[in-house]
Amino acid sequence: MGNPNWDNVETIIDEVLSLPKSKRAKYISCACKDDKQLKGKVTEFLESIFNSEGWLEDPKKYKENFYQAIADDVDDLGSTNTLLGCNVGAYTIKEELGRGGMGAVYRAERSDGTFEHQVAIKVIRSGRATPENVRRFERERNILAGLNHPGIAQLFDGGVTDNCVPYLIMEYVKGIRIDQYCEKHDLTVDKRTELFMQVLKAVMHAHENLVIHRDLKPDNILVTQQGQVKILDFGISKLLEKSDPRQQDRTLTHARVLTPKYAAPEQIKEEPVTTATDLYALGTIFYELISGNHPLQLENKSYFDTERIILEKEPPPPSLNLTTERSDLKNKIRGDLDAISCKALRKEPDQRYRMANHFLYDLTNYQQGLPISVHADSFRYRSKKFLQRNKYILAAVVGFVVLIFTFASIYTWRITEERNAAQAQASKAAQVTDFMVELFEVQNPTESLGSDVTADQLIQRGIERASKLENQPIVQAQMFSAVGRAQRRLGNYDKAENLLLKALNLRKNHLGLNHSETAKSLDHLGLLKIEAGKFKIADSLLRQSLNIQRTTSGIQQLSSAQTQYLLAYVQRRVGNYDEAEKLYRSSLSIRKQYLPENDPLILESLSGLGTALHSKGEYTETLDLFTRALEGRKKIFSMRHPDVAMSFNNLAALKLNIGQFAAAESLFKKSLQIRQFLLGDEHPKVYLTKNNLALVLQEQDKLAEAEQLFRETLKARIKQSGPNSLGAKITQFCLANLMNKTNRFHSALRLYQDVLPVFREKLSDDHSFTARTWLGMGSAHLHLGKPLKADSLMNKGFNIIRRIHKEESLERALADQEMADLKIEQQNYTEAGLLLNHALKALQAIEGKQSLRQQRIISKLQVLNL
Repeated sequence: MGNPNWDNVETIIDEVLSLPKSKRAKYISCACKDDKQLKGKVTEFLESIFNSEGWLEDPKKYKENFYQAIADDVDDLGSTNTLLGCNVGAYTIKEELGRGGMGAVYRAERSDGTFEHQVAIKVIRSGRATPENVRRFERERNILAGLNHPGIAQLFDGGVTDNCVPYLIMEYVKGIRIDQYCEKHDLTVDKRTELFMQVLKAVMHAHENLVIHRDLKPDNILVTQQGQVKILDFGISKLLEKSDPRQQDRTLTHARVLTPKYAAPEQIKEEPVTTATDLYALGTIFYELISGNHPLQLENKSYFDTERIILEKEPPPPSLNLTTERSDLKNKIRGDLDAISCKALRKEPDQRYRMANHFLYDLTNYQQGLPISVHADSFRYRSKKFLQRNKYILAAVVGFVVLIFTFASIYTWRITEERNAAQAQASKAAQVTDFMVELFEVQNPTESLGSDVTADQLIQRGIERASKLENQPIVQAQMFSAVGRAQRRLGNYDKAENLLLKALNLRKNHLGLNHSETAKSLDHLGLLKIEAGKFKIADSLLRQSLNIQRTTSGIQQLSSAQTQYLLAYVQRRVGNYDEAEKLYRSSLSIRKQYLPENDPLILESLSGLGTALHSKGEYTETLDLFTRALEGRKKIFSMRHPDVAMSFNNLAALKLNIGQFAAAESLFKKSLQIRQFLLGDEHPKVYLTKNNLALVLQEQDKLAEAEQLFRETLKARIKQSGPNSLGAKITQFCLANLMNKTNRFHSALRLYQDVLPVFREKLSDDHSFTARTWLGMGSAHLHLGKPLKADSLMNKGFNIIRRIHKEESLERALADQEMADLKIEQQNYTEAGLLLNHALKALQAIEGKQSLRQQRIISKLQVLNL
């Protein structure tokens, strides 16, 4: 059968060492089956472990430290097969995908008929649900819930089965290991590097969220058919401790949960684990991807020998450890890639890459032919890189200057020529861009304040002019960017995206990935995606921009303040209110360093911070911020200005929440009038204000008027952005609430069922809209005579509301009222009374004087005689 696979041997040994002595032989026979060579190798390695110095010195301590995470009382291997066909939450388990020390992973399908969905479910195996493992499993769930990146497998839900077995419901990733993907598609070194850079970006996101993986390996990095990297199993991660400044940027662990082939020296020595530990594992993976071999010869080695090699042996450069003798491949890797790989694999953590963005920076520079940080900043090296980048241009010059000038003269002359050319090009770009900006500032509806314009004609002229600038790509990028932003302001999102993508690609190709202009293009695209309601894409674009700015100019710059402001908006819309507040405050702090008190950008930050606090239920501070922003804008702008309209809209939304419906209606109408005047009747912000106006009409029991406005808005939003756009679904949700209120429960239920999957996909399971949809569906079922179905749905939504909103918030008060209806139907009048009184108390604190909402609660309490 050939030599047994080391990963198989390692997996079996991990299991054996966790078993009581009486069960080990039976397990080995079961796991190895008829493979005598595999059984022999397992036995040999086990003897090596038991006879090693570490085991003899203190066998109990060695076992507890190295395998602390694995419980002693483990059932047989096949015990988890009984889960096939079982229901876990709303899912039915269909097949086993894999298993490890903590348990098994299954593919499951949604079983409640709400919508079709496949997930991966990870459970702790029977006999392993010890208190320590349950706590660790819950920690894994909390860690995963905080990671939201396209390169990291998403956590959807988590809980405990009826048999007290913890489980996680995660994104089902259909892909293959990254090394197998590279081999299957016969990727070049450059393509492998590009793919690996996706991994670095995902790990960078985790590190920025204070999470270290600690067990990165090809098994945990899959690539989908679309070429998207997905990192799995952040379950052995641990949040970085920030409470003690001495612990910053590191995580301490007493349990060595690792894979030896990818373990860093500090993990073997049980020293503090840092972000550099993940970078060592990434270095090992990258080395394997480009060379085809592991950097250290660990095959057929005992654990003792494996540890010694990791601690003592220096790996050869990957160009000297290839699986093939191709000289072209060796030359490709030799030099920069050798240096980058070896730096990532340094034994000393402080001598290797400390953060993923440092690793990414060097690989990006390698791709662009720029100097990398690993090499000394010598004239010779930088000259060589310059020559490689410009070899075709310099070839034409060398013929008549080589006999006159020294190499240094050529270098200096060429740099001067490049500088002069860049200055000339910048001058042309400034002239062209000034013309375009002036053109659109005069003619754009946002700036012209309603004068007659022919914006489409001007935009078309701009596109035609930009298309003729192929020999001036930087100028062309600026033109495309200016026209694209004009299209965005007009609400023409598809046309705007096409132009902004052209600008971004030109800047990437001619300025590089780490250039401030590239970051600006990412910001422009991010803002476009925000206005189109595509928040996950916007989040990715804006974080890329912020990372570029960190690398190039530092984070305390006005440009980064704008990016943080936009990213804060995204976080607020997807329900991450604490992160939104943090980003808004950071943006405001930076702007205050550079700008006067009443600058429009300062007022923008005040307004943005107010929206985050509004979402958190901090109504007093929100009122102060919204009022300051509005008064400031009225002083520096005319009344017919888009920022003034925004302030009216924001203040109206607050008035709506605190029960001042008449004031809210007046302010919404002011905002709507300005936006229609400036933007026309078919702009997304007009639809937004109409939707808000319908909400306040509904609260005042002007139901027919509210319904008509909701239906007009829904039709318009579907026409502009499609039936599955977030804006359309929000209006549909509002209409469903109105259906419930007017006793049209079947219609309400159909609308709720239609919006739920979009909210879960584009927002999250823990978003307020998602929770309120569960509640609304449950309420509809309740009135349709299905109390059991209602109970399940309403409790699901209510538990989310309780988790994400504070007790005194409006969202909690409204949820309490809906749950009270359920308790009344169940004849649990005492609990219903408690819920209604809690809601009434919260509304009295929020609204002050008695409102229509309070009166409805008082009426219910009177009926109950409470």
